[in-house]
Amino acid sequence: MVSIIIPVYNVSDYVEECLQSVAAQTYTDIECIIVDDCGTDDSMQKVERFVADYKGPIAFKILHHEHNRGLSAARNSGMDAATGEYIYFIDSDDYIYPYSIDVLVKAIEQEVDIDWSCGDFTRENPSSTYFVIDTGIYSNALQLFSDRTIYVMAWNHLYRSSFLKDNIMRFKEGILHEDILWSFSSSCLVKNIAISKSITYYYRKRRDSICSKPLSERYTDICNVCKGIISFIFNHKLDNRKDVFCYANKELKRYYLQPFFLNQPNLSLFYYNSLRQIHYWNFWEIWSLSHDWRRLLLHFHRYMPTRIGFKYFQYVFAKCFDK
Repeated sequence: MVSIIIPVYNVSDYVEECLQSVAAQTYTDIECIIVDDCGTDDSMQKVERFVADYKGPIAFKILHHEHNRGLSAARNSGMDAATGEYIYFIDSDDYIYPYSIDVLVKAIEQEVDIDWSCGDFTRENPSSTYFVIDTGIYSNALQLFSDRTIYVMAWNHLYRSSFLKDNIMRFKEGILHEDILWSFSSSCLVKNIAISKSITYYYRKRRDSICSKPLSERYTDICNVCKGIISFIFNHKLDNRKDVFCYANKELKRYYLQPFFLNQPNLSLFYYNSLRQIHYWNFWEIWSLSHDWRRLLLHFHRYMPTRIGFKYFQYVFAKCFDK
């Protein structure tokens, strides 16, 4: 059985279409867990009306939070209630195609050591898809995520429940961009991932969505995600893996160092102080994992007074890495 988890919060214009897409699945051994995250519109009234009127093989269940707790908590609540062999997340303003779950179940069941499967997605423009990778089974999930060959969003991935439970996988609550940390953690631990180029998901990017906000309004959460990535590495003793080291540094450059590119000196100094507080590899570990003299040169900033280290970091980063 597949447990589909749908958090609901202020999506009145879209939630019925989302639920209808689940009800239309050709694969019907499904429980659909809808998590009410206490929005302020009539989304849940529409959900309750849909569930009451539905007559079919799919088991729709509704969970209620006592107060708004956010997307991560809603997904965690759904996982706690799930009883299926597989778990699949949908955002309630998106929808899936009638064949979606069938395609992903067949992909994951090709071999016993495939921990999850995922399909391609499309957006408002029908020609806009994501994958440039071939259908197949891959053992280098972390590299695929690092290169963004696979998208970091948690939706449209079908996970084995046993994989999530055995690794105590949870979404970190209280932050935005939680999917980055989730995808990193899971891709570090996965054995194999099955990719299908079939389009199995429709992603709707709304103007009022989190990702549509300016970077300056999201930056604290992005930095918290980067801190979470580093903490996960050292807490799970993955710091001796070269692929993990390379991924972590790529994410730090991609997200954490953005203020250096945005001409915001006050913001840059603020987050530089935060950067210095993150536990990091020492000189020998950096060299053994990367054999990159530039990283060694950059690392000296941690041993300087803050403002001097900040200027040194900016200079060396711009000369060696800002390309």
